[in-house]
Amino acid sequence: MVELKDKYLAYLEKHRNDVVSYDALFVKPYQILRENYSDQDLRIDGVFFSGADIADKLISFLGEISPLSKVIDPCCGAGDLLLAYTRQLPKLEKPMETIGSWSEIIYGNDINADLVAVTNLRLVMNAFFECEKQYTIGECIDCWKKFSFPHLTTSNALNLDIKKHHIVLLNPPYQQEKISVKYS
Repeated sequence: MVELKDKYLAYLEKHRNDVVSYDALFVKPYQILRENYSDQDLRIDGVFFSGADIADKLISFLGEISPLSKVIDPCCGAGDLLLAYTRQLPKLEKPMETIGSWSEIIYGNDINADLVAVTNLRLVMNAFFECEKQYTIGECIDCWKKFSFPHLTTSNALNLDIKKHHIVLLNPPYQQEKISVKYS
């Protein structure tokens, strides 16, 4: 099973006094994953990061986003799609106000509890990152230790009832498959 939280948190703790940056939030988790796991390991566990660019592109297809729309990513992994979604929401003055409003509409799920914890951490960090004032990584970690998004769960996505959500986010298929029929 792929475990990312402890490795990512160790990196963040080493950089507690640094200001939250794009790299710490969006680049480093993917980098840590690729440094510690082979493609084969990731395929076996079904772990595929969208990455910020692909996630932003997918979210752009939604058009105008209502801050009241409940959104779910039933296979959220480390939260790339949810992070892209939150970047389109209105920015509030204080991080905790932002987290409070997001916690009412953001739903995520994955079979890997470790990745759900990373999603939670990254959502908290993103709320701080999106504010006009600069915050340290340490401030984000301290907040994360006290707060958990209530609608991030660990379970099989096939057991979820997604009817209560307005938007369902899904990664594009990453599976390689040989097609035996040619369509024209």
